[in-house]
Amino acid sequence: MTRWLQSGIPAEDRLLLEKRSENQPCPLPDPSSPGHLQVWGVRLDHWASHAWLQRLPYRLSPEELQQTLDRPAQPGEPIHVLHLPLNDNWWKPEHLSHLRRVQAVWDPSPQRTRLLRLIGVNAYCIDPEQPSNGWLRDPELSLLGVPRPDQLPCAELVILGSLGSGLDGALPSRTIALPAYKALAEPEVDLGELPTNARQARALAAWLQQCQQRGFQLVRVHPTPLERSYDHYQALSNSPTVLSCQLFDGPISLETITSELEWRSHGSLPPAVDLETPTAAVSMLWEQGQDSRAPVAVCISLHNYADRIHAALESVYAQDYPDLELIVVDDASTDDGAECVQTWMSQNAGRFARTLLLQHQSNAGLASARNTAFAATRAEWCFVLDADNCLEPEAVSACFALAQQMSPEVAVIHPLIRDCPDSLGSPATGLLAPLPWGQDRLRRGNYIDAMALVRRSAWQLVGGFVHIPGGWEDFDFWCSLIDAGFQGVQCPQVLARYNRHPDSMLATSTQPRIRAIARQLQARHPWLELPMAAKDV
Repeated sequence: MTRWLQSGIPAEDRLLLEKRSENQPCPLPDPSSPGHLQVWGVRLDHWASHAWLQRLPYRLSPEELQQTLDRPAQPGEPIHVLHLPLNDNWWKPEHLSHLRRVQAVWDPSPQRTRLLRLIGVNAYCIDPEQPSNGWLRDPELSLLGVPRPDQLPCAELVILGSLGSGLDGALPSRTIALPAYKALAEPEVDLGELPTNARQARALAAWLQQCQQRGFQLVRVHPTPLERSYDHYQALSNSPTVLSCQLFDGPISLETITSELEWRSHGSLPPAVDLETPTAAVSMLWEQGQDSRAPVAVCISLHNYADRIHAALESVYAQDYPDLELIVVDDASTDDGAECVQTWMSQNAGRFARTLLLQHQSNAGLASARNTAFAATRAEWCFVLDADNCLEPEAVSACFALAQQMSPEVAVIHPLIRDCPDSLGSPATGLLAPLPWGQDRLRRGNYIDAMALVRRSAWQLVGGFVHIPGGWEDFDFWCSLIDAGFQGVQCPQVLARYNRHPDSMLATSTQPRIRAIARQLQARHPWLELPMAAKDV
């Protein structure tokens, strides 16, 4: 004990403590006289401290409770602590020493309360179901600058925070939204303004509680680390018709929120669906060099990128590797992208060992387009390129030179990629996820772009790309290769350009459906640990 109080409790000792039977606290102190009350951790200018203050079992009026908070402790007066630590600093020796000297410590965490008891602290766990002591009764709601909950129209949802770029403006008029919630919940002020902001924080706690009591479902978007570390919203009184405030990482659409709330209300996750990669009838629009045996093919998938495909084609033309196939699959575009490619191929076919333009008669998706291209080539290696991106002149030669030195277990050579936002011709801002291939690194999410050299026999063995509604076909493909025992290697040269723009598949399809996509991949590859696959993000 002396060592702990001098230097803190190390992690290994905490594990031993957790296996011991806890000490029982002393009888509860007199509920009519808490002595001097202190709040540790979450300050009084944060609403959470006030939400928990109302759960302390004191028989005091709000005015009397306020006095115990405002005045300094008198000599010999018992001290009670509302313990709401922000992090693991509560294990520090000076913190533990003080807690052992106070009369009572109130903590909302059962695990933390138990550990405090084991080291001799007179700790009590706060029951969030404990009847309110009236602390949140009649606060100054006018401090918030928003209507009282009883002045609001009936609404199913109250959105706390911004959904994300472009999504707030799409909210229906009857949805109640506080996009600037963070400014109310966590004012960035000097300590000298604490009394004023403590009143505002108390008002916010009361406002949130009244919303829940009226049956409004609170939804917190972009929660802070404090909100993620411990669910302080459980201290608010709740209506039996709604869940406690639900946290969502953004950006997220209102449609996704509604769907997620439905599953959370049942305490489960939506079941994984059976995936089927569509196939489409294929027409050949152009072919030259049908007898080619080039070892490498660049495979481009195209859908409604007539304004961008020319730059991609020119980047393939500029490759310094001579013996090259170029295969483009148009996935039933509604613009003139296929015509642009056909015209370009007719003018530049002599540069390539083989050029081939195929067109799906119906839209089948990115996975199907890539599979069509891979199936059509005779090359041993395929460099994947989407129509809105570009290759550097050395991309094929550098990656293929590395591929020729690899064992058969290596199925992917992926280069470093420039990240170029906004539009074609924009300056690069850095590299797109420069980490090398690794199963442990891929476990929590994809960072390897589809622009990579892929061994065609490995593609064939795993069954090709699989259609994932919303995207991440490349991530699923990498996982399938890992499942089959294949590996990847990074080519440590900047050899490609990723053009980030608002019309990309990532922006328009993947991000709005990120949770459903993550859960689908988690079900297909159980070794993944995707944060967005959890039911509470």
